[in-house]
Amino acid sequence: MGWDCTASQVILPTVEGSAASGSIIRCAGICTSNLRGANHVTEEGVTLRPDIFLADDIQDKKSAKSNYQVEARIDILQSDVLYMGGEEEIAGLLACTAIREDDVASRLTNREEFPLWNGIRTKAFDSLPTEKAMELWEKYWQIITAAIVNGESKARAMELGTEYYHGNQAAMDDGCVPVWPEYKKGTIQYGMNLYLSDKPDQTAVSFRSSCTLATLDG
Repeated sequence: MGWDCTASQVILPTVEGSAASGSIIRCAGICTSNLRGANHVTEEGVTLRPDIFLADDIQDKKSAKSNYQVEARIDILQSDVLYMGGEEEIAGLLACTAIREDDVASRLTNREEFPLWNGIRTKAFDSLPTEKAMELWEKYWQIITAAIVNGESKARAMELGTEYYHGNQAAMDDGCVPVWPEYKKGTIQYGMNLYLSDKPDQTAVSFRSSCTLATLDG
């Protein structure tokens, strides 16, 4: 059997000796109705049920601020997704950014409330740049925003900001410690771009509080 691919599903080819032979990868939205009882019937008539899932960014700012939507998403995970395997145990992974306290990410990484999720919270930076360095970052952001206001493209504005950053990098990086320096070339600049573009939310949660990784072992 060769590849079988649709907009929401991929069936890998049958390859003798491969652990991935015939594996099925299916995508669905967290609020869709086809999660409960998910299955696939093979050409041989064998019914397969999911044995692992990845829930990726299942909330946005709007849903994270709604207690009702937070409860609804947690209920779907707990009542539907975790039972997609039928009689067999299912393993799972949730990758989600915390947006506010008591949202989906924050609650599922609370080991007192949901211990079986094995939640881990981490952040982009162990520490932000020093106060003196932040003054340079503010100047950097002023260069970028002024360029855009004056009609430059975003790409050109970022080039001008990067030129300023490269000329002052040691001073601007002072005190800033990224959690994963190997994650992306220019991690500090990349992270500070996000921080400066959305300071109220990013300061409160994403940079000093957490991104979220929760795992459920099957």
